[in-house]
Amino acid sequence: MTEITLSTGQKVLFKSAPVKKFRGTRLPGADLRQAIEDTYTVSFHHFTTDLFQISLRNFVCATEQSFRIIESDEYIRLETVLTGELHIKNPDGSETNLLPGQYHITKEKFYEFEIKPSQGCQYFVVYISPALIEQTPMGETIRPPSEPRMMSDTMREVINRILDNPFEEKLRDASYDYRIRELLFYHISVPPFTLPGEMTPAEIAAVYAADAIIAANLNVHYTIPELARMVHTNVYVLKTGFPKIFGVSVLDRLLQRKMDRAKFLLETTDKQIQEISELSGYETPTGFINAFKKIFKISPKDWRKKSRGLL
Repeated sequence: MTEITLSTGQKVLFKSAPVKKFRGTRLPGADLRQAIEDTYTVSFHHFTTDLFQISLRNFVCATEQSFRIIESDEYIRLETVLTGELHIKNPDGSETNLLPGQYHITKEKFYEFEIKPSQGCQYFVVYISPALIEQTPMGETIRPPSEPRMMSDTMREVINRILDNPFEEKLRDASYDYRIRELLFYHISVPPFTLPGEMTPAEIAAVYAADAIIAANLNVHYTIPELARMVHTNVYVLKTGFPKIFGVSVLDRLLQRKMDRAKFLLETTDKQIQEISELSGYETPTGFINAFKKIFKISPKDWRKKSRGLL
């Protein structure tokens, strides 16, 4: 259980909230708790199993706020920032600054962090039980604390699949189990890497934050200036940064993400084409079908048949 207070010692009081009315990125199947005050709103999506827990946390503040976190579980945590910035102050005086696209492994049970009013922060946490560590090959190498490191594309896609989980309860829970183990595998197997040296850490973080916004809002066509304002950078950084990091422009990245989601849904679910078109960010099934055929030279229905060996 996670307890949150303000730096003044005042408790952040959460209430259960209806998930269906929540606007923004959500964690499918998770309980939702919110604390809504005049100066801040905190949302916690939390999903629990015997082997792991998943938490999606969102902080939005009208004024600068400092929060204190107390973790009661004896779990190792993998934490990564999606948008904003997480400036962590540990009891021993050390500090960790997590930017979008970065993650770390920690077991710290008490820490503080500040949230800037202009940014807010959304971050993703996986609680890893000792039992899961024992089941993970080379699990003994997952040792906290770790310095912040860049998250590989494969790890980021695993998190996107977790947040995009389209399955009903039994398959959803099995999918989470598979994805968490996959995330740990990539943490162990993928060596640390660096991104283009001509980009500053802040510029790299802005590109990753913009990509997270795109992934969470496939039905919204943000302009580059709009995205730049949302991630507190300028148009030039996004126009030049997306090709450097992802190899495509901002617009092509949106299209890429739409098609990746569509292919995933076609291959793994029996959802109707109309629903898939909506979930992939298209206004009409016709627009989706035409876009899909233009890129893959095959219709969505035939893609589904081919992926299942029926064509």
